[in-house]
Amino acid sequence: MALIGFTEGKLPFTYLGLPITASKLSKVECMTLVERITGKITTWASRHISYAGRLVLVNSVLFGIFNFWAQVFMLPQAVIDKVTQLCRNFIWGGEGGCRRVPYVS
Repeated sequence: MALIGFTEGKLPFTYLGLPITASKLSKVECMTLVERITGKITTWASRHISYAGRLVLVNSVLFGIFNFWAQVFMLPQAVIDKVTQLCRNFIWGGEGGCRRVPYVS
């Protein structure tokens, strides 16, 4: 390797914000996605955003991040459920951890 100037790397590593591994992603490795979405929600929760504004943010930003990951990996069902829960709670309550009853069933 010293002859051509490259170094030998190890798996897993991160490329364009995605973890690259030799095997299927586990729930622990997908926590980066959940933490990134939670960080966005906590930033937005401090502002007074209307229901329509929260809906636009979820559809454009949060689902954009989620779709970027889902195009590359088969995500575990637990991660999909957690992202859905975070988005749903933010839309209806304005906070990621808020557990409010929605206005419609």
